[in-house]
Parts: sequence; C-alpha cells; structure tokens
Amino acid sequence: MPAPLTAVVTGGNSGLGFETVRHLVAGGAFSDVVMAARDGARASAAVDRLPAGPGRLHVAPLNLASLDSVRAFPAALEALGVPALGALVCNAGVQIVGGTRLTADGVEETFAVNVLGHFLLTRLVLGHMVPDGRVVFISSGTHDPARRTGMPEPRYPGGAELAAGRGLADDDTGKLGRRRYTTSKLCDVYLAYEFAKRYPMGEPFGSSLVVSVMDPGLMAGSGLARNYGSLSRFAWHHVLPHLSRFVKGAMTPAASGLDVARLAGAPEFGRATGQYYVGTRPASSSVLSYDQFNAVDLWSTCAALAGIDP
Repeated sequence: MPAPLTAVVTGGNSGLGFETVRHLVAGGAFSDVVMAARDGARASAAVDRLPAGPGRLHVAPLNLASLDSVRAFPAALEALGVPALGALVCNAGVQIVGGTRLTADGVEETFAVNVLGHFLLTRLVLGHMVPDGRVVFISSGTHDPARRTGMPEPRYPGGAELAAGRGLADDDTGKLGRRRYTTSKLCDVYLAYEFAKRYPMGEPFGSSLVVSVMDPGLMAGSGLARNYGSLSRFAWHHVLPHLSRFVKGAMTPAASGLDVARLAGAPEFGRATGQYYVGTRPASSSVLSYDQFNAVDLWSTCAALAGIDP
C-alpha cells in the first residue's frame, strides 16, 4: 500500500479549483485533500456539493492577498493532522479591471494573489512535502503573445514595479487590469522554472520538487469575471459556456480540473520537472518566459517582499 499523502489546492471552492478538488478526492492518489480558501462559508458550502470519494476532504483558511494569512497556513495544515504533503496546486487567481487596488501589505492585488502569495506559500510548505513532491502552477495561454488570445500582451518592467502597481501604465483601466493579469501569468511561469531549478528533482540533500506549470485553456464560467461589469459577468457565466465548443482552446472547468489532478497525482507526470503543459500536453511557453534575468529578478523581489532569504 502506498503511503498516505495530502494534496492542497488554493482557491479550491470554485471554478477550476473546485473541479480539481473533486477529481483529486475521487481519484485515490491522495488520502487527504485540503481546500484552501479565503472564505470559510463558501468553502464549506462547496464541500457540501462534492460527492464522497476515497480521499478525505478538509478546509483550511488562506487569503493569498495577505502575507500574514499565508504565513499562518502551515500551522493550519498541521492542525488538521493530515499526512505529508504530496502535491500543492497553486490555482487561485484574480483579474481586476476596475483600477489599482493595493493589499494591506501595500502590494498591487493581482501580483499579490497570483504571484507573491503562491511564491511564499510554496516556500513555507517545503518542509511539509515529501521528496519530489509536486507543485503545479496554473498559468494561462494569455502569457504568450504568439497565441493571439485577444488579451493585452504581458510586459515585465521589473518585479518591484509590478508589486507597486507601476510599470504597466494604460489609460484604459480595464486593459491595464487585463495586462496585469497576463503579466502575472508570465510571472507564474518564471516561478515554476525557478522552483524547478532551485529544488531539483531527486536532490538527496535538501528539498526536491517536481514542478509543472499549466495552461488550462479558456474556461468561461470560472470566477475570473468577478470584477467585471454586470453585462460582462452575465455573458461570461451564461452565454460563453454554451459557445465554448466553437472557440479554439476553450475548455470546461471540469475537463481542465481533471488535467490538473493528473499533473498533481498521476505517475506519468512525476518523471519530469520544470515542464510547461497545455492541458496535459508538454509544450513550449512564450519566448519571454525563458528570460533568466527576469526570473531571478522576480524571485529576489518576492523573497524581499515576503521577508525571507532568496
């Protein structure tokens, strides 16, 4: 019998995160699955919607926009009494189209949630992970201008600039918010590649990881439109899902959730690290995503903001 293991999914109470949790609980690769979410009531309601499976399901508080909340997560994980961590799915994300919002830590919110929070979380749970534990970063095809997704192409003016909400000036606040989103998804690719390099698979004398970064496809109906206007939210949730079969690269959260669960737990995805996937298909990420100077700059910025050693 394999040793019991735990999987953690951030933003697990809705959209892609919820479907990932559902497949992980049903799949049997993990004895325990932790739904990490900022809203306890919504997370509990989400648990009630999930059918029983071989995996035990838990809820733990996590607000990625708050460094204090992220720092408290390892203790919350220990309090659950779950087995060692076998997989961490860095899924939670926001797209803010209504101007610039700073967190209590003084960090632009898109960067705080989509990038900095997951960086710190991953660093803090390293001591709870088994050797070659898996980390899956959810990126997006929008990080790659060559994909022609219709979203503003990402720019990387420097980690400190992004964290402060500078460097991506645009008169159209909606376009600015979308560019911050695509840039944050580029940053997730940088983080994945850096974690893979700094904690190499098979390392016998320290933490070792199997790191993947994934484009789950366009998923209309997910929670990313929560900050859109009422008409756009209606179209996102009630119109576009019915048109998805006609849109190249479109996926349902259920189908993409199965892909994420496979990256987190299926044996065939535990043999390579630092790999970008479209769904579960290995692929190349954008040209800009291989810029090592940017990756190191982002890593150093995140470490400084989080108050930990690089």
